[in-house]
Amino acid sequence: MTIDEAREQINRLEDYIEMVEGYVPETFEQHAIKLYVLHEHVARVAKMLNELGFRIGKRKVIGTDVSDISQANR
Repeated sequence: MTIDEAREQINRLEDYIEMVEGYVPETFEQHAIKLYVLHEHVARVAKMLNELGFRIGKRKVIGTDVSDISQANR
C-alpha cells in the first residue's frame, strides 16, 4: 500500500466514523442498526435496546430480533 492509498483509506474511515457517530436514529429499527454498527454483538445490542425501553409487542428484544433487522437491511 502506498502512502497516498493509506491516506485515502484513512479519509474514508474518518468519514465513516463521522457519519455513524452523527447519525440520530428515530425508529426502533434505526436504533438497532446503529447500535449493531457500533458494537457488532446482537445479544449486547438487544440488552441495550431493552435498557432504552424498546419492546416487540409486550416482550423484550432478543438477539434474534436484532439479527433479523440487520439481515433485512443489508
